[in-house]
Amino acid sequence: MSKQVRRLLRENNEMEKLLSEDGRSVMTDIAVYLRGADIRDIDQEQIRRDIIQMLIDGEGRGVSPAEVVGEDYRVFCDNILAEIPHLGMRQKMLAAARDTLLGMTALIVIWCCKCILDYLTEGGTLVFPVTAGSLIAAVLILAAANIIILYLTHDPFDHSRARNVRCTVLILLLAALSICSNILVTVELFRIHLGAAAAAAVILYAIYRTADRYTDTF
Repeated sequence: MSKQVRRLLRENNEMEKLLSEDGRSVMTDIAVYLRGADIRDIDQEQIRRDIIQMLIDGEGRGVSPAEVVGEDYRVFCDNILAEIPHLGMRQKMLAAARDTLLGMTALIVIWCCKCILDYLTEGGTLVFPVTAGSLIAAVLILAAANIIILYLTHDPFDHSRARNVRCTVLILLLAALSICSNILVTVELFRIHLGAAAAAAVILYAIYRTADRYTDTF
């Protein structure tokens, strides 16, 4: 994320505080929907800024959010997004790789923390086994994160109980599959030193930051 995007993000977060509770609720749903659009981060924040300002101006006139943007928030957002250049295939692939790098970094850090706890409680060496089950679990967790994000951003304006139940069941199912694979599939693939794993996390994070800045330059 570039400095310009971070600045806009901070400014938008501060602007949202000026909205009423109803306005913030509507803006949260709109922001989630924008996060799922295949447009640049900076475009997302610029659209978000403009909508927040519209709602603030509307509330100043005593007008509700529904009267400002219409009853169907999704149609309102789609009309705006139709005017914004969308990401090309190369840009989408880079964004997907960027997000995957961050997820991999987080998983390696969590694994390292677990290894440190095991070392402190059980002793032994700083070389730890990596099993097929742990790799399968990692893939499932990354897939689950992407599926959940896609599910939540697809239609955040739907607050029905059925949708919330489906989302909860999906999360629990994927979590159960990752836990079972980690416990039941114990075939050891290789061993790695804790220091090497930590170094891998640092390298992946550095690549992620580079890719994150690069995506804003398109």
